[in-house]
Amino acid sequence: MIGKYPPIQGGVSREMLWDSYALASMGHEVHVVTNASEVEAAFRLQDDLYAGQPGADPREESAVRVHQTASDPRTLRYVPFANPFVSKLAGTAARVVEDHGPFDFVYGYYLEPYGVAAHLVSTWTGVPYGLRHAGSDIGRLYRHDGLRETYGHVARSADFWIAPTLTSRGLHHLGVEPERLHRHVRHSVPTPFFHQDAEPMNVAAVQDRINEDGELSGVYRRRERSFRQGEPTLGMYGKAGDTKGMSDLLRAFAATPGRDAGHNVVIATSGPATEVRRLYALAEQLGIRRNLTFLPFMPPWKVPSFIAACDAVAFLERDFPIGVHRPLVPREILACGGCLILSRDVARYQLYADQLRDAENCLLADPRDVGELGDAIGRALGDPVTARAIGRRGHDEISRELEDWEGYVTYVADNFARIASEAESRRTEMTMAETQAALARLYVDEAFRGWFAHAPEEALRKYELTEPEKDTLKAIDKKMVDLFAQTLRNKRRGRLVATFPLTSRVCGREVVGRYFERYYDLHPAQPNMLVAEHAMAFGRFLVDCIAVTASLPSYATDLCRYEQAMSEMRLTPLPTDDLLLLDAVPPEGANVAPEARPVLAPGIRVLRFDYDIPSIADAVERGEAPESARRTPVVLVMRVLPQGLPEAFRVNEATAALLDLCTGDRTPAQITALLATRFGRRAGIEEALSGALTSLLARNVVRVGAEHAPTGADESRGA
Repeated sequence: MIGKYPPIQGGVSREMLWDSYALASMGHEVHVVTNASEVEAAFRLQDDLYAGQPGADPREESAVRVHQTASDPRTLRYVPFANPFVSKLAGTAARVVEDHGPFDFVYGYYLEPYGVAAHLVSTWTGVPYGLRHAGSDIGRLYRHDGLRETYGHVARSADFWIAPTLTSRGLHHLGVEPERLHRHVRHSVPTPFFHQDAEPMNVAAVQDRINEDGELSGVYRRRERSFRQGEPTLGMYGKAGDTKGMSDLLRAFAATPGRDAGHNVVIATSGPATEVRRLYALAEQLGIRRNLTFLPFMPPWKVPSFIAACDAVAFLERDFPIGVHRPLVPREILACGGCLILSRDVARYQLYADQLRDAENCLLADPRDVGELGDAIGRALGDPVTARAIGRRGHDEISRELEDWEGYVTYVADNFARIASEAESRRTEMTMAETQAALARLYVDEAFRGWFAHAPEEALRKYELTEPEKDTLKAIDKKMVDLFAQTLRNKRRGRLVATFPLTSRVCGREVVGRYFERYYDLHPAQPNMLVAEHAMAFGRFLVDCIAVTASLPSYATDLCRYEQAMSEMRLTPLPTDDLLLLDAVPPEGANVAPEARPVLAPGIRVLRFDYDIPSIADAVERGEAPESARRTPVVLVMRVLPQGLPEAFRVNEATAALLDLCTGDRTPAQITALLATRFGRRAGIEEALSGALTSLLARNVVRVGAEHAPTGADESRGA
């Protein structure tokens, strides 16, 4: 694993720590290569300051082996200077592979410099490599022209990716094959560390240990101790910055009675010195200097004791510029039974959003609303007993069900094992050199195998092979080739048939499997053909086969067409999937101007079916597949949601006719005239059309060109 690791602060470092710990606890040999010892002071965890505080260091009981890069100012001198992290990480990791191998895979978490280093190591050693991105690398660094070219090459070359749904389509658009994209669909905070019985931190003792030196002198230490033992305490932890809501917290607290009552505000943070000093200056300006205690970054395993020392802990992130950012801090607070004060922005996108109940199992507030946030803070600090009760309910109602560390550990280990196996299998199937191309064809093409068995020289004539290479291929055991070829065929069958689960239930897996055998005989896997291409081609073949099979239910063809369309939408990248558009603001709904020329948005499909396929699909999902169905024509609009998942919804025939006419070369008036002619009436058509276009524009089903933007829309948001 190549990436951030303590003492680097932040979510990526924390996840590398816990994932490596999880894998090692399952008996896997894990090596971490990191530049953590070289992290700048502003983003360094201060282990020594928290020594003696509750919370065992997981690194001491883990079998993970950590390999650090190092700097030598006597030799590392060149102009213009930059710390050569990529070269140092890649060189260190290559040495680890040589000294401690063999390895199943190399895993780089965060593109710069770790993902690039993983690519180099894999290239040098032949060990498969995988990548995982965070928010700032894919959402910010990728926008840099020079870096984007590098990251694109590294991304496409990776044997696998672990990526969320939000960016999977973007990576596919970049050229990453869908079969290389995987997700960690489960997650858990490490409950052996984050739990309700965590022992509280002695905040005053930590403050006393802080040394007054360096850039942040005077911020973390004062002549007098600011923390008042026994007073109600509000906590917050994370990087300093406006989007983290720290300034909002200070302003809101200053408006509460706790300001004069001597309540504590403890913020464990660091970052650029200017940011921390700005927070300190704001506290002085607000008159809450005596209430405020700043602490440096703490190690992840000390966070539970910090939460336990507080009567409430706030997470107030808002207006964060990177949409794929998904912090786990709220779950850490809930797992410890802390009273969570959460920004409404963050609450909205949580998986457990519908379980959050303000003033019952958490406190919700808009950080930009000083009054609302102040009320939440005042409620928590004004009645710590009630605040603690809210925290316990948050744990019992949300965290207890949400977190499953033991299950997560098993899942991560199994997931990585499966991914590594698939990566190795794909490498076997893939070809670069002529020898590998000929061998790959032997594996996937039964006719070629037969030809090769009887006339090897003639079969290999099209390949530019040396005589020793030809002799090597001739010497391959025929039974082993046949066995491996059947294994590949079965894997391909499993993948493709699984793409049509509803059709398989209705027609029977044996029938669909038989059609696959016919398809594969006619279209054997080509060495460089992507699984996505095979899936779409097989889908078209399957639709044709079912259509001429009288013994199957009459609606089976429509059902297969439906699954085929949904599959193609999942597997076909769109221009809007470009990672450069990851955080683009979607066009706002507005009235369509008279001169606009509506056109279907990228990826929109309008399909007509003879049967009520949505209802039939629901019945099949429930295990209630009908033997037959009455013809009930429906029109479905299919689109890809912002989360990357396909969606289908019904429209009536009039709306379908409207969409058929949205070709980008007609104005609303021209469309109105055509619809009036088709339906034989003009009364009400114009008004209905305007309402329908406005609704379809708001749902991103239709768009208008930049030169015909919706009334009131910002020009920069044109399609």
